[in-house]
Amino acid sequence: MRGIKERRLAWLEENGGELDETEPVLARPDGTPVKSFKNSFNSALKAAKLTNNREGHKRTIYSLRHTYATMRIVYSEIDIHTLAVNMGTSVPMIERHYSHLEPIMAAKRLARFDKEEYKLPARDAVSFSSEAVSEQAGPTTKAPD
Repeated sequence: MRGIKERRLAWLEENGGELDETEPVLARPDGTPVKSFKNSFNSALKAAKLTNNREGHKRTIYSLRHTYATMRIVYSEIDIHTLAVNMGTSVPMIERHYSHLEPIMAAKRLARFDKEEYKLPARDAVSFSSEAVSEQAGPTTKAPD
């Protein structure tokens, strides 16, 4: 909230006026309240040239819920139970709508094994050279015919 107030104070300094602590939090730069979130959202999308998604579907305020869930799953690697509680829905609903992200998550988990933090220390490493395998197996015995 501090960022909103600072922007409002900067606007007032440039354009004159004083901060009214009772003015709405969600307001236009001139302080007039936002009367329609839908209209304001659509205006912002239009100004940013983002009215449609990649598939050509019109974005809505509800689109932000899907964006939030996707970002939390992919970038925060949150478990689906925690996300379901956070979003006020059920685990099956999250699975139904976001299971397509599982291959991305699996790839990220596999990629971690390339990082130093997931490598075994040298003393615990197992050697699979032919000499090491034969030493570890002990003397070989021939099976009876």
